Amino acid sequence: MFVIQYFLVNNLSKSLFKMPLISVIVPVYNVEDYLRECVDSILNQTFRDFELILVDDGSKDNCPSICDEYVKKDERVVVIHKKNGGLSSARNTGLDIHKGEFVSFIDSDDIVDKRFLEILYSAFTADVDFTMCKFKFFSKKIILPQNREERNFEYISENDFWLRHFGGGNKPSCCNKIFKSYIFDRLRFKEGTTSEDEYIMHHITSRCKKVAFLNDELYFYRMRDSSITHSRQEKDVVRLKISILLDRCRLYFNTNNELLFEKFYMDCFNLLIKNYRTLSLKNERTELKKVYILKKQKYNEDSKRERLFFFNTRLFYLFVFLMKLFGIKI
Repeated sequence: MFVIQYFLVNNLSKSLFKMPLISVIVPVYNVEDYLRECVDSILNQTFRDFELILVDDGSKDNCPSICDEYVKKDERVVVIHKKNGGLSSARNTGLDIHKGEFVSFIDSDDIVDKRFLEILYSAFTADVDFTMCKFKFFSKKIILPQNREERNFEYISENDFWLRHFGGGNKPSCCNKIFKSYIFDRLRFKEGTTSEDEYIMHHITSRCKKVAFLNDELYFYRMRDSSITHSRQEKDVVRLKISILLDRCRLYFNTNNELLFEKFYMDCFNLLIKNYRTLSLKNERTELKKVYILKKQKYNEDSKRERLFFFNTRLFYLFVFLMKLFGIKI
C-alpha cells in the first residue's frame, strides 16, 4: 500500500470550500527536462478556474522537488507522491481526489496553448460530454501561436467520432480533451498495460451524447524515442491492437450498436488473418471466434471467408495462396 502525501495551498480553508471548475491531471515520471515547460503552459492559461493535480509516480530524478516547488508558487497546484504504478495508476490516483466538474489529462512532457482550457470549455452544452482539439507533434522546440482566431466547433455523434475521425488507423487519446467528470463514475484507466487511452476511449464515448470537435491544434505532443509508445515489439503491438479491438467488439455488441460492432469486428478479423501465421495468434483467434459465434446468432449473418478461417484455418490460407497465385483479388 503506497503512501500519498498532499502538498496543498497555504489558504487551506479557501481551497476546501471553493471547488475548481476543471481538474487538470498530470502524471509525472522522470521528465525533469520537460516538466517545467509543461506546468508553466498549464498555469499560464487564460482560463483560471482550475486545479492542477501533479501525480508524481515514484520519479527517480528531480521531478518530486520540481512538483513541490510549484505548490509554493501557485495555490491551484496539488501534488501527490506515490509509489510507481504506471501511467494508468497515476491518472486513476488523480481521478480519485479531483474536485472539478470537468477533468482534463495532460502528459508531463507535452505543452498546451494558453487558451486550451478556455476554448475547449466554451463548447460545452447540455448534450456535449467532452470537447476535443487536434494535436501538433514536435520533437525539440516549438513556438506557440500568440493570437488565435475564434474557431467553430463541429458537434458529432459517437458513430461519427469513430468512423470519421478515427476510421483511418488514428489512435484516440485522452490528452487533447476536456471531459465532464461524471463520465469517470465507476470508470478508470486499465492498469498494468500500455495503450491506456485506446482501452478506455470506447467506454467513454459509449457514455456520451455528443462530442464537440475543434479542427485546430491546441495540444502539442512531444515525440521522444524513449517514450512508452515508441518501444514495443511488432508482435506485442499486434496482440495489443487485437485485444483492444476485441474489447470494443464486446462493448458494442452488448450495447446493440451494430454499426460500430461491425466496424471493429472487421478491423479485428482483418488484422488477425494478416498476422496469424507469422505471429502465432491462436489465442486471439479463439477469442474472436467466440465473438463471431455471437454475431452469427444475433445478426444471422456471416461469410464463407469467416467460416473457413475459424473452422479450417489451413484450408483458408491455401485458398488465399491460390487466389494470389492466379491474381484474383481477395
